[in-house]
Amino acid sequence: MLAAALGQEFEVAAAQRPVDRVSVEVTIDGDRLPMGVTRQIVATFQVPDGQHLYSDPVPEGLVAAAIELDHIDGILSYEPLAPPTSPLTLAGSGDTLQVYEGDVVLRLPVAQNARQMHKDDQGRFVTISGQVRWQACDDVECFLPESMPFSFRVEAGFPVLGDMGPGVGRVPTMNGARHFQRMIDRRAGNEPGADGQ
Repeated sequence: MLAAALGQEFEVAAAQRPVDRVSVEVTIDGDRLPMGVTRQIVATFQVPDGQHLYSDPVPEGLVAAAIELDHIDGILSYEPLAPPTSPLTLAGSGDTLQVYEGDVVLRLPVAQNARQMHKDDQGRFVTISGQVRWQACDDVECFLPESMPFSFRVEAGFPVLGDMGPGVGRVPTMNGARHFQRMIDRRAGNEPGADGQ
């Protein structure tokens, strides 16, 4: 189309062969995400026979399969979990890349620190959003990169705080102040038995 618009000669390529597409389902492995608890974003890729997805790192121009979170203050992500890969050497360049063969399940552990917790009549919630990206290839060619957004509104519960400050009375109580006082007494030698008797 660009060549035609510029008045240049061009050839019409043969019609592309029909290709089955990768399908993706994204879920979160629980319906509650209190502070201090980790859940996993799970992306399940159904990969057609004869196709594969790439793992990082990939050369410029290729896209690795990945789960990416939006930059939301208070939503934390950790090292992603992925299945084993197999080496694939590209003809011509000689580069060896790591590929996922067959269907693929990627997992991204996430947590929250209450900075984005919001409350309504139904409880306390956090929203986790982002996208899954991938590029499928077969033995002949690579197809266009694809992505799919996701968003989960997850019950957050109450903040989990110790009882040594303004959070006293929040659930669950951890008896932190009492244990802290015992440690001080023990170090000062005021606790019974602190002198070894």
